[in-house]
Amino acid sequence: MLLLLAGCDKSSPVPSASPGGTLVIAISADPAVLFPPLILKTQARQIAEVIYDYLAVVGPGLNTIGDVGFEPRLAETWKWSDDSLSIAFRIHPKARWHDGVKADAEDVRFTFAVYTNKQLGSPMADELRNIDSVTARDSATAVFWYHTRTPHQFLDATEMMILPRHILERVPADSLREMGTRASPIGTGRFRFRSWNRGSSVEVAADTGNYRGAPGLRRVIWSVTHDQAAAVTRLIAGDVDFYPALSRENVDEVKAHRELRVISLPSTDYGFMMFNLRDPKQHARAHEIFRSRELRRALTMAVDRNAMVRNLFDTLGLVAIAPTVRVFPTTDSRLPQIPYDPRRASAILDSLGWVATPPGGYRKRSGRELAFNLLAPSSSQIRMRMAVLLQEELKQMGVR
Repeated sequence: MLLLLAGCDKSSPVPSASPGGTLVIAISADPAVLFPPLILKTQARQIAEVIYDYLAVVGPGLNTIGDVGFEPRLAETWKWSDDSLSIAFRIHPKARWHDGVKADAEDVRFTFAVYTNKQLGSPMADELRNIDSVTARDSATAVFWYHTRTPHQFLDATEMMILPRHILERVPADSLREMGTRASPIGTGRFRFRSWNRGSSVEVAADTGNYRGAPGLRRVIWSVTHDQAAAVTRLIAGDVDFYPALSRENVDEVKAHRELRVISLPSTDYGFMMFNLRDPKQHARAHEIFRSRELRRALTMAVDRNAMVRNLFDTLGLVAIAPTVRVFPTTDSRLPQIPYDPRRASAILDSLGWVATPPGGYRKRSGRELAFNLLAPSSSQIRMRMAVLLQEELKQMGVR
């Protein structure tokens, strides 16, 4: 899927040495929480990533294997051990928290402890399971120790936004979740948290003395606009400068305004229908319908994914090369895919005992209808429309 961006066309960039100007970004939902270990929403991550720093970030090439292409952030440099089971990160000597306190290796050690704290229950904890521990060799060097060597060791270490130990270590572990949802963020990023009018807007201001240099903007405001049509209207009216989720239907409308510019970028976003493999009433048991691999393959063959994507996105979306997307450099377009083959799908379902009775009706086996519920978030117009298309495609195959 391609990410469509629309924003004001300002011909002369703001010089980074002299911060100035305000950028207003329209987002579809309130971030809900800005405490990094608890972040789930894209909107929250987008905001938090300018307030806090990672040790390093994935570069423009999107390589996530090893450390090739990664760009330094809070870590100025890093060094692998001879056996590749540890990585030593050297913290930038000029890095400071927004309250003036010097950032150090103990902050990194503390951050790992918070992210993996079971009482906090961070959704990121499972991503860090190959990291055995993090230690502070000295005030400037944080060392990550691993259980095993994997292609994504470096990525694992850079998944966390580093937290201020001097502020959070005084908070009891069982109170971190509550504190994290209400406290004002303090990071080492190039922007400082300024205000949050919940449900309406979040504002950050330039950290002009930042160790990585002042940003090119004086401030950034994320303005919550739940309705897509309203967001486009605000963009055209000049109330917002940037809208990162332009739909296919609005492209021509926005292009008609010369002061606006539409840019298409490859996106790592993708959508899918997931089969629940567990019985909904007894999770220890396999699902009576979906436990069959051949049935799942038949349902996949019954769906014309290319036609559905064209229906929703025209030329702005592509069928993913499961289980990944084309934008990643490691994606192999030759990876065999389950084909669209309704005749073969029908034959498989027949062989499994799911027979359409009468012909053209819904399939049954031993008196049970081949039917299931499809859950889609009503907040996503695209996914709701895709759910309807899936329903119709499967109906043609006798699946309710």
